[in-house]
Amino acid sequence: MFGRMIGEGRKPVSHSVLAKACGVSQSTISRALKNDPRISAQVRNQVQKEAKRQGYRPDPEIDRLMTQMRQRRERTFIALTAFILPPPGEIIAPYTKKVMKSARSRLEELGYQVDLMPMEATKAACRQANRIIRAKTIRGALLFSRGVPLPEPGLNWDLLAPVAVSESISEFVHHVNPDYISNFQKLLHYAREHGLKRPALISTGPLDGLMRSVPRAYLEQYYRETEQGMKEPPYFFYEGEYDHKQRFTKWVKNLQPDCWLVPSPDYIDSIRSMVGDLADMPLLCYARTEKGFVGIDQQPELIGAAAADLLSAHIVRGETGLPRYVKRMTIMGRLRNAKGMK
Repeated sequence: MFGRMIGEGRKPVSHSVLAKACGVSQSTISRALKNDPRISAQVRNQVQKEAKRQGYRPDPEIDRLMTQMRQRRERTFIALTAFILPPPGEIIAPYTKKVMKSARSRLEELGYQVDLMPMEATKAACRQANRIIRAKTIRGALLFSRGVPLPEPGLNWDLLAPVAVSESISEFVHHVNPDYISNFQKLLHYAREHGLKRPALISTGPLDGLMRSVPRAYLEQYYRETEQGMKEPPYFFYEGEYDHKQRFTKWVKNLQPDCWLVPSPDYIDSIRSMVGDLADMPLLCYARTEKGFVGIDQQPELIGAAAADLLSAHIVRGETGLPRYVKRMTIMGRLRNAKGMK
């Protein structure tokens, strides 16, 4: 770094000149001139006297530039943080990939660097993660993996700010998720508008968090409003059960549904294999939809951007560790392909 010398035609006094005169490094000169307590009082006095003797003056333009560089460096973090992912070999769902892409784009727009860290829920993996977090000075983490060990102490969460986009771990950290309540309400409103009175709710198994209770509660209310009781509880697919087809067929016969409420269009083939032409009833998708089907677009792009903003806010405020009070941000989905029924 250079300073300016008072007087015309004289060369500026640089930190290297002062360092040579005082017998110390240039970084020591820089800190001593700022009265940094990491430098002993004796050395600070020596450097400041030499600077005064040589007529050193700091260059305000260089100071401004260095301040900007420090601020930019402080804002930068590597997201092993930003993306703690499922273990290697585990398939990442298309929805999660969209959230990751959006979150990464938003973090980079905010000036952060992003790294990916597949992680297993083991003590060895936690120890390795702690070493990486310290070595890279990681400031925050977006959690995508269901296997992240929370709230077990193996991973040192005090080192960073965590935000989750996985429902299964969001009980312990700030998180951003789809607005399951409003999304399911929209779908039932659409069914009511089209005269559908007996929706059949199907899922892959016991649902996590809000998705366990919300569909069931709103579906029961829907049946009451259409002046009928709920004849059968929601049906859950369990892979590998020998009586799966028999139980499903019996359930459909008792319920006599007029439409299907499913997570995604992927279920149509499984339904058709068990009940034949009944699978051709209107299909309403409450978690993910595709062209040609009616359903909820959970807007993973907005969820990823919102998670990045929430993470950045906590990093800027220096709020690390598992929070005492968990913030929950929900993003409303949009009803897609609602002009026709497939």
